[in-house]
Amino acid sequence: MAATMRDKSDRVIVGTVKAKDDEEVLMMRDESRTTRIGIFYDGVFFNRGSNYFNFCHERRARIRIAGLHELICAEVATSQGREVRDCQVVEAHYFRGRLTASEAEAKDLLLRERKFDDVLMREGITTHYLEMTSRGEKGVDVLLALEAFEHAVEGRLDVCVLITGDGDFLPLVRKLRAAGIRVMVVGWDFEDTDDLGVAHQTFTSRGLLREAHHQLILTNLVQDETRMEDPLVKGLFMDSRGHARGSSFAGQHVSPSRADGGEQMPQDEEVRLGVIHSLKEGFGFIDPFDERENVFFFHRDVEGSTFDELEPGTQVQFTMGVNHVGACARHVSVLRLNEWHVASPGEGLHSQHQ
Repeated sequence: MAATMRDKSDRVIVGTVKAKDDEEVLMMRDESRTTRIGIFYDGVFFNRGSNYFNFCHERRARIRIAGLHELICAEVATSQGREVRDCQVVEAHYFRGRLTASEAEAKDLLLRERKFDDVLMREGITTHYLEMTSRGEKGVDVLLALEAFEHAVEGRLDVCVLITGDGDFLPLVRKLRAAGIRVMVVGWDFEDTDDLGVAHQTFTSRGLLREAHHQLILTNLVQDETRMEDPLVKGLFMDSRGHARGSSFAGQHVSPSRADGGEQMPQDEEVRLGVIHSLKEGFGFIDPFDERENVFFFHRDVEGSTFDELEPGTQVQFTMGVNHVGACARHVSVLRLNEWHVASPGEGLHSQHQ
């Protein structure tokens, strides 16, 4: 059975006691040393949550990874009655299936993936990618579980943080607990709707939460009125430059952020201009004149003509919107030059009717 006791020097002694022969196998941990935290990201789950806060939640901003780590350290410190300075993230790992370079480039995803890799690298997060198959991710969950368990049982961690909602990680949590490692599960619960009006639910396994020592549901935390002015909650989200939110947020509405980099995306129906960058089967990408990155659009959002009538180089007008995969162009139509003056670089764009 598990045993916890204190010796004369007030050190915590954690170990197991064999009931039959009363033989003790003890591991000693000095309370004065740093609490070592390891964070393990289920990449698909994290991306889904970050997209939700960015496009669907009133915060309208992506999760700031450094801010998330700060929050986790603070929550661990509170749960253990320790100072935040005594809790440190010593390991952070990100796991996800990944398209090949040629496939990502064909879908205009290569630059976006590389930018996110830069963010992870800047925050000291080790990435683990497996090749994405036609059936989706394969083996990513197993890799995450093995990596987390290995770091824990080799004595590198005191607290293992799992950013996931998948109940398949329940055996991992139980194994970690049996090894004397405290477990925190970070997740969210929300519902969003895709382009066809079909509702999708994303939630954190209740079994997983019950087995963990600590639970942190971010969708509940950010709605907690008592923590609206908490710097840790504000710092959980990025501003327009990818930095922590300033203290002026105070719960007011902020316009949505773009799909990558946290840059501000317009929420209103302002018409924007661009040219068709590329076309695929049923969707395409627009190269905006305002120097934003290519914007995705779906064939159903083409108005005034058919999708098949478009071709690369066609000038179009559109508004910005959001679908289940992120930022996208809405109300895409071929630009009517008699209504718009297409300016030379630096001159700006304006309607002849203004």
